[in-house]
Amino acid sequence: MEVEYFRTKKGGSPVEKFIKRQDIEVQAEIGAEIDRFKSLGDRFLWYFPKHVSKIKNDIMELKVKSQRKQYRLLFIFTGQKIVFLHACIKKLKNLI
Repeated sequence: MEVEYFRTKKGGSPVEKFIKRQDIEVQAEIGAEIDRFKSLGDRFLWYFPKHVSKIKNDIMELKVKSQRKQYRLLFIFTGQKIVFLHACIKKLKNLI
């Protein structure tokens, strides 16, 4: 499955920018989880159900734990693509 990142009108990617701001260990863990998701596609949802949850409508979140923090990457499926829309560090019990 192909992975894309949402791009602003100026061409920047908020998700890629967020990932690059994290320390190298966190970047590696997030990258490994995205690679695993990419290789398994929608089967990832079956193999790792605790790593993914539905937020609202078609928006889902990929959960990554690293260094006692919980990182969230919001995404949608469009055909055979996973499109990452937003990323954050979870600080509240519920995102929405």
